[in-house]
Amino acid sequence: MNTCDRQYRATAPFWLRQLTIGFLVLGIFFRTYNLGDRPYWVDEVTTSIRVAGYTKQQVIAQLADGHVRTVADLQRYQRLDPNKDWSDTWAALIRSPEHAPLYFLLARLWSQIFGLSVVAMRSLSVLLSGISLWLMGRFGQALFTSASTTQLVVCLFSVSPFFIAYAQEARPYSLWVLVLLSQCILLLRAVRFSDRLSWLSYGLSAVVGLYTSLLTGLVLVGHGVYVAWLAGWQLTRTLRWFLLILTATMLLFLPWLWVIVQHWRSLQANTTWMREPINPLVRVAVWLYSLALVVLDVPLSTSFGVDTIVQTLAAILILGLISFGIYHLYAHGSKQVSLFVLTTFTSVPLALIAIDSLVNGQAAATPRYLIPSQLAGLWAMAAWLENDRHPEAARSAKEASLRQRIIRRFLIALMFTISIYSCINNLDRSPDYLKGQNWNNAAIAAIIHQAQPVQLLAEAETTIDLVSLSHNLVPSIDIQILPSVEWLFTHSIQPETCRSLLLINPSDPLKQTLQHQDWSLDKQYQSPAKLFHPTEFTLWRLSYPQTDCRTGSQ
Repeated sequence: MNTCDRQYRATAPFWLRQLTIGFLVLGIFFRTYNLGDRPYWVDEVTTSIRVAGYTKQQVIAQLADGHVRTVADLQRYQRLDPNKDWSDTWAALIRSPEHAPLYFLLARLWSQIFGLSVVAMRSLSVLLSGISLWLMGRFGQALFTSASTTQLVVCLFSVSPFFIAYAQEARPYSLWVLVLLSQCILLLRAVRFSDRLSWLSYGLSAVVGLYTSLLTGLVLVGHGVYVAWLAGWQLTRTLRWFLLILTATMLLFLPWLWVIVQHWRSLQANTTWMREPINPLVRVAVWLYSLALVVLDVPLSTSFGVDTIVQTLAAILILGLISFGIYHLYAHGSKQVSLFVLTTFTSVPLALIAIDSLVNGQAAATPRYLIPSQLAGLWAMAAWLENDRHPEAARSAKEASLRQRIIRRFLIALMFTISIYSCINNLDRSPDYLKGQNWNNAAIAAIIHQAQPVQLLAEAETTIDLVSLSHNLVPSIDIQILPSVEWLFTHSIQPETCRSLLLINPSDPLKQTLQHQDWSLDKQYQSPAKLFHPTEFTLWRLSYPQTDCRTGSQ
């Protein structure tokens, strides 16, 4: 960037600089609020299990044996065991190769210092997200010509309800955001200077990215298109450097690729949900909604009314601003900036949509997989709202009309209002796209506690859900996990003392078997279906008419 460009950049208004500080404080507050009280759902449970050196299959095999267990027994697999070391953690990770290992190894190191409590595990993600706030500012300086645009994108990122939600998850996505921003900064630097140190730094970030998320491979494809496009599809020095670094990156990633090949069946078994059929229109609608989540995140209305109309209009406005932003960069920004934003925005969703079209799957309808697109959407939106232009175009352009400035300022205020409202609305709830069926843990636990003394029954398939639920249960609750429906034909399920029997989320075969054995089932709870998690979660009371409560005999 030359001296004249630097002078042009140093124009962020005082109000926006002060506003950035306030929004950073708000962003940190939203990321740390109520950290330990949100449901510790099955994905987070599997994080703790793998970090502690167990696989999900091992936990199910040891707990689903028909013996009565305590809450402490279920949570034992989320604690560091002196008999389990780093080799056990690594062994657990390679049996789930769909997730790259870096975050989990970092979480293992973190847990050895701070423990494996819910707050401790989530605090790592909060820290990583906090570093990303600083990196977003550095990225804005590397990409945009206007300092005002950099300040605005930091403000939008600070109070983005989507990125705040994942900053409170004991999952790899905060690390992925951090690594993606680092990759983007280093790529822009490498393209600009094209020296050995810059390209080696980018290559290192690419390796770290692949070991953080397998989807980084698609981002690297987008980076390749960006570099080749800038080079005019000619084998220039810059493109040769990129291809050399990409080759070295893939060679360094070969060990994990070999793990994937060796455990391909495990990967397929752990990702069956991605290949479940979904209506193509629903897939597109969820993909578009996922982009709007960077600003708008409120409970989805289930019936047509004023709330639905307002939500739809707000989502359309956000998508429109992202679209305007991409066009604005193309028409008024530098070629380098517009190409970078466009390739980052499209690299992951185009590939996932193509795969989904072939297998009728739903990977592209998973918001957390679209993080690169959501980041690029924020960049594009900020560029249009702050009228970010190439320096030459900005100098030659006429002063924007007062009406245009007022409209842009109004839209900035509206985006901030929607984001902050969404964050406040989520202070004591989990977003619809998070927590799976475990968002209702508190409601189910309240019913269980009212029925005490109680014994919980469940099938092996519900084991990890029960481990998640155990964080909301008092220690006196007993839990019995049945290894199979056939187990009932040779064993009884009556409690040893006079206790209520409650059944968690039974399958149809289990309900039919129990009713055939003269058990009565009375539904106590059924979770409402959600767009992102249509599977119902139920709680039933079991009763046997011939049971003598005083003796527990039949």
